[in-house]
Amino acid sequence: MARLTIRNFAVAAVLCSGTMLASCMENMPGPNRPGGMCPAVHAPVCAAKGRQHRTFDNSCLAQRRGWSVVSEGSCMRPMGR
Repeated sequence: MARLTIRNFAVAAVLCSGTMLASCMENMPGPNRPGGMCPAVHAPVCAAKGRQHRTFDNSCLAQRRGWSVVSEGSCMRPMGR
């Protein structure tokens, strides 16, 4: 799994210089593109795939693995399980 490192960010910044940031971001690898990178950011989300729910560190990681984000924060487990 690729992570957004300072070096990768610096390379992206150089490649993006001279263009609008929004346009550049559209062309950068993302979670749904081959070779896409997810930032190493801890912003938990609850995601679902079918009837299963799982907590991911961030929405990018969930989407990259084919899960749909259903809420921010950790998935809650019913009491007694």
